Amino acid sequence: MTIGNRIPGDRRADHRLSQARNSLAGPLALACCLAMAMIGGCRKAGPDVQPVEGTVLLDGKELDGATVGFTPADGAGLPAVGMTGPDGRFKLTSTGGGRPEKGAVAGEYKVVISKQEVEGTGKPVEEPAMAPPPSTAYPKQPQITFIVPQGYEKAESSGLRATVKRGNNTFRFELDSRFNPK
Repeated sequence: MTIGNRIPGDRRADHRLSQARNSLAGPLALACCLAMAMIGGCRKAGPDVQPVEGTVLLDGKELDGATVGFTPADGAGLPAVGMTGPDGRFKLTSTGGGRPEKGAVAGEYKVVISKQEVEGTGKPVEEPAMAPPPSTAYPKQPQITFIVPQGYEKAESSGLRATVKRGNNTFRFELDSRFNPK
């Protein structure tokens, strides 16, 4: 019995068919790869961010381990966040697709800065929600010390603003431990 022009079990016909498929596979695969590369090359990868770095001082001293957050002033757009190092310096990363430490989208921002420690340990509060519940092993919840006054943690009360422009951006935030917004 024949199927089309091919006789089942005809090894020479099977071999010719296989060679024909293989001879097209390489150029076809190459053409597909080139097309995908060209299409992919036309698209932007992530948001158009501008380099943002800066320094945070508390009472004139570099602040290590503080979280710095930039929230778009108009409520639209991408927030950005960074962490200060021992020298008080930070680099921002846009949330929602930004590459680490590459910056923020150009625009106006409200700035928040926070740092909390577990009282008596000097260790930062990593995840307050992950703290173990009170039990015999942990008789009471650890107390939290706000190293940076709480007023700086809220965009409405911090009073800190920043304008990110195209190109490199450097900011300096000088905080006061006596800050108490009214």
